[in-house]
Amino acid sequence: GSEIFSFICLFVLYNTEKQMYRDNLQKFLWKSVLRIAVPDVTGSGARSVLLTIEHLLIPRGFRKAGASADSAMAVYGNVHGMVFPLLLYPSAILTSLAGMLVPEIAGRYAQGLHGQIAYMIRRVLRMTLFFAFGTAGILFAFADGLSDAVYHTDDCTFFIRILAPLIPVMYCDMTVDGLLKGLDQQRACMRYNIFDSALCVVLVYVLLPRMAIRGYMLILFLSEIVNFYLSMRRLTRVAEVEVHPLPDLVVPLCCAFCAPAPVLGLLHLVGVTAWSRGLLALCISCGACVYALLLFGFGALTREDTQWFLRTCRLR
Repeated sequence: GSEIFSFICLFVLYNTEKQMYRDNLQKFLWKSVLRIAVPDVTGSGARSVLLTIEHLLIPRGFRKAGASADSAMAVYGNVHGMVFPLLLYPSAILTSLAGMLVPEIAGRYAQGLHGQIAYMIRRVLRMTLFFAFGTAGILFAFADGLSDAVYHTDDCTFFIRILAPLIPVMYCDMTVDGLLKGLDQQRACMRYNIFDSALCVVLVYVLLPRMAIRGYMLILFLSEIVNFYLSMRRLTRVAEVEVHPLPDLVVPLCCAFCAPAPVLGLLHLVGVTAWSRGLLALCISCGACVYALLLFGFGALTREDTQWFLRTCRLR
């Protein structure tokens, strides 16, 4: 229902706005459209099939490792139905930003403005790293509060803390995929996504019956790291990528580690033992503010970065 409604809205808007550009419309170029659409559709379809196979194999692998059917489905549902939504919820901001970057970079790529493309890639990767490290630090620090306030159980705390360090890799991979699509690298994205899904299927089949939940965590880390490595390697081949380890990696990592400390210390002094959603929201907001102040204080985040971000998001 939602997809049909979305399609109708887009169709109406398209027919409304195309009247303004009727004189400038060229003949519909099927080859140009299919060259972009076919890899995207093929990759999505193949990945959906492989993901279905993977998700069918996961409970089976847990049962082979000695877990009962109920416990196997409980672990599977815990990670995919409860933990991953929390980990990926903040990435909605990055997904929107990556979608906005595709036409921006594609237009500059068509004009041969490689210097501007390098500048945009530099800014985007910096902002993504800052956001990802901050999110990882907050989720790790307040994992018990998130699990308790959102799901009224502490079953998710362990998995949130285990998977929180993977957030920078996951978020950066989303952004790099958007950059690659803007640079006309849809086929490369298709290959990497299919390879990543196929690798997950093989690893689930081989490792899960032997290592159970430890093997599953290892599979998640390996698949995300391999996918990000392939995408980042491709990006460095088709564009100029500049990342400075100290201000872009070390400083935000240290700030993300230190930012929640004052909030957690205050909670310990007050003696808070139960989480409410209001308290959790307040703590996360305070931790995010401390993180941003630390980034500004150590010079990792500059006024130019914030102005560029606001201009890119059409907020200024």
